[in-house]
Amino acid sequence: MSFTQDKDSDNYATDKMAWEIIEKFIPKDKVIWSPFYCDGKQKEYFEEMGYNIIHQDKDFFSYVPEYDIIVDNPPFSKMKEICFKLKELDKPFILVAFSKVILMKWFKNYLKNIYK
Repeated sequence: MSFTQDKDSDNYATDKMAWEIIEKFIPKDKVIWSPFYCDGKQKEYFEEMGYNIIHQDKDFFSYVPEYDIIVDNPPFSKMKEICFKLKELDKPFILVAFSKVILMKWFKNYLKNIYK
């Protein structure tokens, strides 16, 4: 869902050119779920690039459609909660995020718990 009510900086929409840069890493034969809505343009961008995408203004923490992989730019202030939800969902994902996330203590512990 749109996180405008939480923090304005969480509603940064990724432009099409940025998605095109990583397009080769995103599988074309999968149903993509992009749960973080922002301005809703991501659906348009991904469809133009030939992807089957689910992109609706719904709450990521309570709504889960049928999908194969999550590809999105999540709200950074909720990154910890999002990562724990991703672990619970137990499906592949690609997130656009600050590289410093991998240096955070909670993230290191998160990875240790996944890759025991």
